Amino acid sequence: MSVTIRDVAREAGVSVATVSRVINSKGYLSPAAITKVQLAMEKLNYQPNAAARRLQGKSSATIGVILPSLDNPLYSELFEHIEDELSGRHYQTLLCTSKNNSAKEEEYFKLLKSNQVDGIISGSHSDFLIEHGNASYPIVSFDRQISKEIPTVRSDNLAGGRAIAGKVVERGVKNVLILSGSKEDFYPINDRVTG
Repeated sequence: MSVTIRDVAREAGVSVATVSRVINSKGYLSPAAITKVQLAMEKLNYQPNAAARRLQGKSSATIGVILPSLDNPLYSELFEHIEDELSGRHYQTLLCTSKNNSAKEEEYFKLLKSNQVDGIISGSHSDFLIEHGNASYPIVSFDRQISKEIPTVRSDNLAGGRAIAGKVVERGVKNVLILSGSKEDFYPINDRVTG
């Protein structure tokens, strides 16, 4: 049988309301009460019910991340950094890899929204979010401008390509080979190659 908030209150010797306030960081609580509740939760291995919290309109403290794959070292390193940053802010992450399949992205998008994640970070290169993404749901795009309503975080690939070319020219290299990866995943590096 799972541990309930009442079990935690009994173990800590406080009211259910006090346990609820500790879990939700609401109202004034003495440091002693907070410590008692945290120790009781730890001892009983109590985890607040995320589904119940969402029904009450509370944050899920979860961010969905949709990436094309983890085959590209950029995406696997990016996800590690996203997860580290969000974890430090007490969020958990749900990773979805789509292989640039817009039908799969649509499924993930619906799944993440139905689980009421607090937002989505997308590295998608398909056109799904162009049609379905809007400012009414928190989405941030990585490395691709999806629409004017969705904020984008991206590199200045043109300037980066020029910087690399400058270093190559500076060293007197005459013949250059560019290894760019799959043409299906070419969009983010077009400007880099041009630069």
